[in-house]
Amino acid sequence: MRTLVLIGDSMLAFCPPHLLADQESKLGVRIINQAESGAMAADVLGKCPLIIRSKPDVLLLSCGANDAYCGIDLAAYLADMRRIIRCFSKNLPIVLVPPLPVDTIRFGLEGRKFNQLIRPFNRACLTLAGQFEHLRAIDTWPLFSDLLKKGVDYHIEDGVHLNNIGYETLFTALAALLPHHDQA
Repeated sequence: MRTLVLIGDSMLAFCPPHLLADQESKLGVRIINQAESGAMAADVLGKCPLIIRSKPDVLLLSCGANDAYCGIDLAAYLADMRRIIRCFSKNLPIVLVPPLPVDTIRFGLEGRKFNQLIRPFNRACLTLAGQFEHLRAIDTWPLFSDLLKKGVDYHIEDGVHLNNIGYETLFTALAALLPHHDQA
């Protein structure tokens, strides 16, 4: 069975264990969640040796929102992301989860300001995905913005982190990007 390792920030760290177990069954993978709340790209870079030891077959990487929130320069963020990607074999598929929009209904002006802050980090992830053959990205902005427009709440009460609907949406998008068993 292939191993999918989740790395990065709280967007993945907060995924409930029962949902991960469901996804293991649906995706046919063993999932190891090494993501942690508050993580930025520099933190993930420091964890690369640990991640390599877990012998992943696929990585799911989410970071950028904390970098943006903490005022990390976009160029510095991208440099760290490139270093992370280069830590791993070119044979290891990596799927990026770019920062996704927060609930502007709950947060109003502050939510809109945060979305403006993280949007360049989201776009940078999508651009980065085109620069490495083994790198893919889930285009999270339209995926989750469309849910908000339809009135589908994919956040927990904080308006930032995902609820079950959000995780189901994320993992459905991931499934479309996972390599087939004979490619892993």
